[in-house]
Amino acid sequence: PRSPHSQQLVSFNTNATDCANPPLASVARPSRIPSVSTLEDAFAWPEFLCSAEFGDDISRADRFLDIWSSLTYNELFAGISGHGLGLHEITREANLRRLACALDPITPPTCTARVDNSEFSIAEMSLLNDNACQFANINTFFVPEIQKHLPFLESHPNKICDSLIPIALSGKAVCDTAWCHTHNNHCTFIPAKLSIASTVCTAESTMNCSRPGRADASSISTIAFCALMRLTRPRCILHECVKGRKGFIMELLGDIYSCNDSEIDVHNFGWPVHKHREWLCLFDKSEAVTISMPFRDFLRSQYRVCTWSWQSFMRTHLSPDDMDWDADSEFAVNALNDGLQS
Repeated sequence: PRSPHSQQLVSFNTNATDCANPPLASVARPSRIPSVSTLEDAFAWPEFLCSAEFGDDISRADRFLDIWSSLTYNELFAGISGHGLGLHEITREANLRRLACALDPITPPTCTARVDNSEFSIAEMSLLNDNACQFANINTFFVPEIQKHLPFLESHPNKICDSLIPIALSGKAVCDTAWCHTHNNHCTFIPAKLSIASTVCTAESTMNCSRPGRADASSISTIAFCALMRLTRPRCILHECVKGRKGFIMELLGDIYSCNDSEIDVHNFGWPVHKHREWLCLFDKSEAVTISMPFRDFLRSQYRVCTWSWQSFMRTHLSPDDMDWDADSEFAVNALNDGLQS
């Protein structure tokens, strides 16, 4: 999003934008809130995050940054490592500020493993060359006795939860080894302090008219994920999905993890679209972790006003050769107006 060669901080638009009733107004905040009016502004979120959390003096964050550099994490349902990219962007922003203060750079958190069954994602992640294990289908962590029954369960989804959840809770559903595409061998899923996951959401998405809920083949991978978390016991799990997945996750992990959650809409961070997601931050109860900043406080500190249109956002992602854009745009606007009037 920003040139990796640039040593300049990208300046987001701080035009005065009054917000008499911001959606998260119960915490004290400046009366004038930064606004986002371009794609460049939107992608300047690492700068805004560091400014909001650390202020102008990056040395104040030394204790946090020490923990940051020693952090290990893994990604499940990783795609092309969007979570990892975010962690590296925060590191790069912190180092730009440390450079300006003549401070030594810090290292980013270390990824130990990724899991995603997309051939494209696996090929893309191989380009990182960071030696992290790359596993494919998370269902391959099921023990052989369960794996041979998966085709039957996929064709009888109403039996998935009754069959697999008790075994997952017993700790006997999965093993910690599977085929690794990085090392072309069977590797161990190395435990990390943080696990980041976005389980498959199609069964509960509002875009799915049938919305079968748990009685869907995708529940198998969610159960596999939770069983692997029970086996490896990361200190913290950060989970993102559509709204409504919390109950399923906590049924499988609630006895050993506490949960802090919040619904996040990207519009509240300055994007001209709405995308509601449920974020769960799970903490291992045996670690007695204290939450220094609940999700809701984080949302308040990172709030930015959106001042650019969804049309300009969509144009950014279309080829200049797309001759149907004007017609599609006109249709979308008319459909929206018709919907509002009705």
